[in-house]
Amino acid sequence: MSRQAVFFGEHSSIKLARCTSGAFMLHCYLYWHIETRQAVMIDAGADPSPLLDLINEEQLNLTHLLFTHAHLDHVEGWHLVKAAHPDIQVWGHADADFWLDR
Repeated sequence: MSRQAVFFGEHSSIKLARCTSGAFMLHCYLYWHIETRQAVMIDAGADPSPLLDLINEEQLNLTHLLFTHAHLDHVEGWHLVKAAHPDIQVWGHADADFWLDR
């Protein structure tokens, strides 16, 4: 299993990277606008460190963390994202609050 973010694609002014982490091999995604450098992460997975490293390397401004749903494998590493980006907006299903409050 790679511990690096994998560049996944580019379309017009948007780039996409992903990493895979945890026992369930969850894919976490990072989308960012090439010009504004604003970024959005989709699911934190167990270890979002590769995407956090990419955010620093590319000098991105992570504005939102979105959860596709509230299963533990999707939210487990959210505290790492929050620690690195304390002003981030977290969006997702209300059931995710159970995990986010821990």
